[in-house]
Amino acid sequence: MIVEAFTWPPAASEALPAAVALIVQNKPQEGHIFCSGVPITPELVLTAAHCIQQFRKYWPEDALVVKNNTEEARTIRVKRWYIHPHFQQTPTPHQLDIDVALLVLDGSLQSKKERMEDLPVSIHKQTQSLWMKGYSPIRLKTDSARAILSSRHSWNQLSFERELVQEGKLQLRTQDSQSAPCAGDSGAPLWSFENNSRELKAVVVQGNCAGGKANAISIRSMSEWIQNTLNQLNEYRSAAQELWKIYPKRLFAADHNSPLGRE
Repeated sequence: MIVEAFTWPPAASEALPAAVALIVQNKPQEGHIFCSGVPITPELVLTAAHCIQQFRKYWPEDALVVKNNTEEARTIRVKRWYIHPHFQQTPTPHQLDIDVALLVLDGSLQSKKERMEDLPVSIHKQTQSLWMKGYSPIRLKTDSARAILSSRHSWNQLSFERELVQEGKLQLRTQDSQSAPCAGDSGAPLWSFENNSRELKAVVVQGNCAGGKANAISIRSMSEWIQNTLNQLNEYRSAAQELWKIYPKRLFAADHNSPLGRE
């Protein structure tokens, strides 16, 4: 594997879902999948920044929820997000591509270890491959959120082509257009499977269904921002808990107005 190994997320997160779907939900039990993401803690999801920019243009904030399987009826609302402050929709060549965002959930994802038999059969033999778990309605040929989340075809193999170190980007390709990332796969994780464990390498930021190619952002290149944002969030929570003991709870009712919210 040419891509440098990276230990994010910690081994304890092996029990977290391999991926989640980002859903616009205006009515109970109804939803439209528009992007994918990957949990890095039970309450924190990493995705592509352009997904959140797109969402903000068309839908109300409280319509954004995540879901990772059909066994649970519930979805989890997104209560806050962080878009990388230097994100640009169209980065120029040799400029760091920082198309990443973090979502803070209003609840915890259920920890459940991924059964190895549910993963692709050849997964342990493909050392030069990365495996994407994405929920594109186009690629999976259905508009039903329930059917997409149940589909084993949400796992797809992509071959590593090259790494653009200056841009923090990986270029990948697929054998056929059926498995190439499409709209809805943005933010999907790319996992490496070796020694019966999985390692997060990147998240998809651009796909070419017809051309069988994809671009992804290296987790290694974004690790400092992810960690700093997580530390900032933890500091805010600690401060809020201390103030909660002193002041009436009603002062904290407007959570969306917090200094860290929706930046």
